[in-house]
Amino acid sequence: PLFGTVSMQAGPADLAFRAEPIGAATPLAAIIGPRATKALAPNLDELSRNFGAKTVGRGRTPSLVVGFDSPTELPLSVATRFTQALGTDKITRLLNGNAGAA
Repeated sequence: PLFGTVSMQAGPADLAFRAEPIGAATPLAAIIGPRATKALAPNLDELSRNFGAKTVGRGRTPSLVVGFDSPTELPLSVATRFTQALGTDKITRLLNGNAGAA
């Protein structure tokens, strides 16, 4: 994966579509693949300290996995801070295919 997130949304167990509105999705975790990790060049120690991010895969170009659970903070807030720590402009360029652009 390049950059992926996992979210959950409350709803009926039978997965049927209902007319009544349901709440917003709650972000649970993110995985940043090796190409994205290389392009974003994050401070891995800082992400580990501040978000519990773990490196997985190859040591030279690892992937990152981070959960957004926190005993004191809403998952959306943790997810927002995490993307800000990576650099939202960098993420946008990466997802647009312009990872090398400054």
